[in-house]
Amino acid sequence: MADSDAVVKGKLHYYGREQYYQAMQNMCVTATKKFGNDPVYRFYSALSHLLQGSTQEAIRQLQPLQNDREVMLGTLLALIHAHRHCQVVDREAVAQLDAKLKEERKKASEVPLYYAAMFLFLSGRLDKAREYVDRLLKLDPENDEGLVLKGWVELAAGKESRARNHMEYFDAVLQKFPRYMDALFGKAKLYENRSNYKEAMETLNLLVVAYPGFTAPLVEKAKVNLSEQDWDQCLESANRVLSADSHNIEAIKYRTLYALCRKGNYEDAAQNLRNLYSEMDRSEPNNAALFIHMAQLFSRLCGRNSLVLEETFMMASKAAKVNSSSAEYLTEVGYQCLLQGRNKEATRYYKNATKLDESSVAALTGIISCQLLEGQVDIAEQQLEFLKEVQRSLGTSPDILYLSAVLGRMKNQPSDVILALLQEAIDNHFKNHRGMSFGATYLAALNPDFLLLIVNECLIYAPNQPSPTEGLGQNVPGVVKQALLVLETITRACPALLAALILSARLKFITGDIKGSAASLQHILDNIDSTSSEAHLLMAQIQLYQGNFKQAQQSLEVGLSYNFEVREQPTYHLVRARVMKKQGQYQEAINTLKACLNMTNTRPTTTKGSRNKPDMAVPDRASVFLELCEVYRLNNQPNEAATIMTQAMTEFQGTSEEIRLNIASADLALLRGDVDQALALLRAIGPEQHYYLQARDKMASIYLNHLKDKRMFASCYREVIEKNPTPQSFLMLGDAYMSIQEPDRAIEVYEQALKRNPRDSVLACRMGVALVKTHQYGKAINYYKEAIKTGSSNQLRYDMAELQMRLKQYDKAEKTITQALEVESHNPIDLNSMLSQANLLNLLAKVHERNGNFEQALSVLSKGKEVQVRVLKRAQVELPDTVPEQRRLAGR
Repeated sequence: MADSDAVVKGKLHYYGREQYYQAMQNMCVTATKKFGNDPVYRFYSALSHLLQGSTQEAIRQLQPLQNDREVMLGTLLALIHAHRHCQVVDREAVAQLDAKLKEERKKASEVPLYYAAMFLFLSGRLDKAREYVDRLLKLDPENDEGLVLKGWVELAAGKESRARNHMEYFDAVLQKFPRYMDALFGKAKLYENRSNYKEAMETLNLLVVAYPGFTAPLVEKAKVNLSEQDWDQCLESANRVLSADSHNIEAIKYRTLYALCRKGNYEDAAQNLRNLYSEMDRSEPNNAALFIHMAQLFSRLCGRNSLVLEETFMMASKAAKVNSSSAEYLTEVGYQCLLQGRNKEATRYYKNATKLDESSVAALTGIISCQLLEGQVDIAEQQLEFLKEVQRSLGTSPDILYLSAVLGRMKNQPSDVILALLQEAIDNHFKNHRGMSFGATYLAALNPDFLLLIVNECLIYAPNQPSPTEGLGQNVPGVVKQALLVLETITRACPALLAALILSARLKFITGDIKGSAASLQHILDNIDSTSSEAHLLMAQIQLYQGNFKQAQQSLEVGLSYNFEVREQPTYHLVRARVMKKQGQYQEAINTLKACLNMTNTRPTTTKGSRNKPDMAVPDRASVFLELCEVYRLNNQPNEAATIMTQAMTEFQGTSEEIRLNIASADLALLRGDVDQALALLRAIGPEQHYYLQARDKMASIYLNHLKDKRMFASCYREVIEKNPTPQSFLMLGDAYMSIQEPDRAIEVYEQALKRNPRDSVLACRMGVALVKTHQYGKAINYYKEAIKTGSSNQLRYDMAELQMRLKQYDKAEKTITQALEVESHNPIDLNSMLSQANLLNLLAKVHERNGNFEQALSVLSKGKEVQVRVLKRAQVELPDTVPEQRRLAGR
């Protein structure tokens, strides 16, 4: 076999494996001109037509090859395949071809077996391909082409492979022919699949050197870069390909992925997709599978951005036009419409797809999605039951589980039933791509768009903000924690997917990770999209929760300036009303909240007549009622507060929000002086329910402040530990003992908590305070020293230095403060770090003053004042609500 012939076949096989069938055809035309009318290249040409759906042209080209010994077996298999894919199957022709195939297979030699196996491999029939190539190697165990094809078959089979060591097939040939193209590509791919990226790159570099005019090795290098999730290097590799071949489809694909996933630049991505469509239309105009692959890949990664979806819709439409008999492609066009919110058009495409294939589960699933979006609950329920029955033997698909959860929500089913369906949907979805290497295929299978739908559905059953009581957690549903894990997976894969980043920040906020949520939002605004109104709105919620009311107001105004449609979002009005309440503008807050209730529906929307109002999640709408009740109370309108509470109890009876309303009702009962009623409402909330900790904390407050019963006050927290023995619960009981002046008991409880969570700096600080309160100064100092070794909180150093100063251990106090200042110097421009530095310097000045070092005290105080002035300047921009306090500190 001449080198040039081997190179041409290597390129043909590469294009075939990558499903670039027009490139395969073009290669065959070139080869025919170079090597004459070789039946092998005519065979490959026919395959390129067949594999992209041009069955009639494939049959026309295959017919004359039936009697050629080299390709006869492959030709017969290809003809049978082609006839079976015709709209009208010629059963007589298939029977004749099948009989001839059985006859020829008995006497087939190595070469016919090879081309038969090659066709089966390229058409994805791996078990049959293995059968033929194994027969070939039985006849000739050292057949080079057979060994390489065997390697590729096992490589493509993945987990289903029966071979122990795929590499031996490639190595056996490369020992004799070090430049063998198919073997080098196979070896590189195997290294990539095993995450041996360095070895993969070294192998591909051999191909770059051996075949300098062929861009495929450079394309494969970009794939390896992506497998490593080295986005910047992937872009560099793609640009290198484009500098050699500006029309390269794969390189444009990777450049688009970079714009979409790494940068979140949807305008760039849309422009790249326009270029991609043009190049595919020029180079692969009849390759419907390629158009559909690109449409599916990018539409699932774009967070439903309209610019991107316009282009992916065009790609899916092109695929359906090229292969008008494919129900799969028509279904994808319907899905593209659904992503764009064009539900009626989507329904039409789905129904047309069922005319082509009445058993298409994907098309039927799409129809149900549209019915649910249109509020056709009863019809959707019937269709869904039918689909579940069809899938019962195969296992329920994630789509069906998700739609079942949506239907359950619309029919007001119990939240635990719905959450279980969502959890199963997540589990089943991840099973489908477990073990896949990272890359374009993985990203399409991951389908972040679908996962975001599930996460959004989970959020309906989550609290809409952390517990309002300092130091208390909530029993967040397990599926919410799972949703955070899902979002971590998405954001690792698509680090700039705005929708996922914002949802991740929201879930962190809900679960009490305020710092993490704020950091995520700041990352979005600094690096992804500074104009994101959703990010500004959520930032306002966080700032409001932290008590930074002016800053929250600023965030609302900035979010509104970037997108006036924010005013149509109920959350905007809820946050705005809360800011007004904190500023004492009660009547304005009441008007805003009443308008918010009037402009929204509660999910689910079950009738088409109410769809002109925006939907509002159940927790959010409940929050509006509770906020309105609270503002009425603050505005001395108790009757109106009671009326609103009665209305809310009726609307949310049987929902997850009923417990929150019971807690608020307890507050109203206290206002009426009905302590027994308040306790009864709170006592009814069990440990398995949301807000249990908050309810017990409120009960304890009633016993202490209204009934003056310290014993029952403490017993509330002891019950919490019995039912929920977490470090958080022990902390609550310890704090309770401290508040009723029982520090000895508090120390016992804190010790138990620290055994469970020895690195908790908050616990450590509380323990130190308790020891000081019981005058165990020596023990407190030793405790602080040990706690500092295991923890990273500078608050411990501050507390220890303060105690050392009280004990007149001035040198030790100075040393402790110096160590703390050294820690803070690592973050010199962080505002929290600057605040800590100012406090530490003020304490150090006190130490010097008490030790009689007045000059040093003045010098340190001067430094502290400089830091405090810088803090004041920053606070006026970043924390305007703290300005009065910072101004007081700066003027000391």
